[in-house]
Amino acid sequence: MALLQRGINHVKSGNFDQASKELRIAAFGLVDSISLFETAQIYATIASEKLGRETDARHAAQRVLAAERIDARYAKLDIPTDVRNSFESIVTRILTSDQVAVLHAGAGSATVTPAPIKPTPPAPINPQPPAPIVAQPVTPIVVPTPAPTPKSPAPITTKSPAPISPIELPSPAPRSEVSPPTVPPRTVQPTPAPTPAPAPKTPAPVVIAPIPVPPPTPAPVPTFANAEAALSRNDLLTARTIYRSLLDASSVDHATALRIAEGSYRSRDFSTAIRAFDRAGALRKGEEPYRYYLAVALYESGKYSAAKRELAAALPFIEITRDVARYRAKIDGAIE
Repeated sequence: MALLQRGINHVKSGNFDQASKELRIAAFGLVDSISLFETAQIYATIASEKLGRETDARHAAQRVLAAERIDARYAKLDIPTDVRNSFESIVTRILTSDQVAVLHAGAGSATVTPAPIKPTPPAPINPQPPAPIVAQPVTPIVVPTPAPTPKSPAPITTKSPAPISPIELPSPAPRSEVSPPTVPPRTVQPTPAPTPAPAPKTPAPVVIAPIPVPPPTPAPVPTFANAEAALSRNDLLTARTIYRSLLDASSVDHATALRIAEGSYRSRDFSTAIRAFDRAGALRKGEEPYRYYLAVALYESGKYSAAKRELAAALPFIEITRDVARYRAKIDGAIE
């Protein structure tokens, strides 16, 4: 409570950078109190917005909405009117209308006590199915039939008649010689050539135009918003799959790795949380509370000595809530 009050006082005095650090640390130990947790995240949203850190402001605001889904306390929070108005003005700009509506939904949600606070899901992604493919009719191609090639008539062959022997007449008396009769040659009529049968028509080839096939719709890229939506539905399996996919990406910077580690912790995927912390590298000043998440992940993975070391480093920077005290007893009493 003391750390929360200091963070609120820094917001009021305009020291937003210090306020952001203290409120983030205070929220770690307030997961058992929805009202105090929401109050810390509301002031953290305002501080981050004043510093121009829209991503941090959105992250804090989504945690308020996630807490509202567990137990609606926002309408009953004891916060000044100007603070409430500033917060609602910010979330109206950086969140969707469906998410903002959660603030005014009243106490419609049942009270649940999960391990960590789950953020508000984004609007569902409904990819539209591709339009059916309609084949276009193909116009047949008509190939004209070529005209038959006329054949030359067969040549006319005329046979010469056999020679006729002259008729010898008796000549009792000398007479004038009689010339043999001249036989005209016979004319042979040519045989008409047969009319060729028309060639059969070749059917025109049918050309089928290829049916265009649209490229497959790419699978949606997993995002932190999808993972937080799965957590808000208590769909731990989907959340774990998304966080693992994000961790396996080629470029994961320090801040992204820490965010993956925190999400994996909340989805109880402790092995992935440890891998994410390893990829993040050494924790920097102001990030000491993350050692509590690492301590719990190490304990749940059976690495008790490392868990005790990380818990001891985290305790000076977090509030000892009932949840923290419970894990502290487990870790301190664990034997390798």
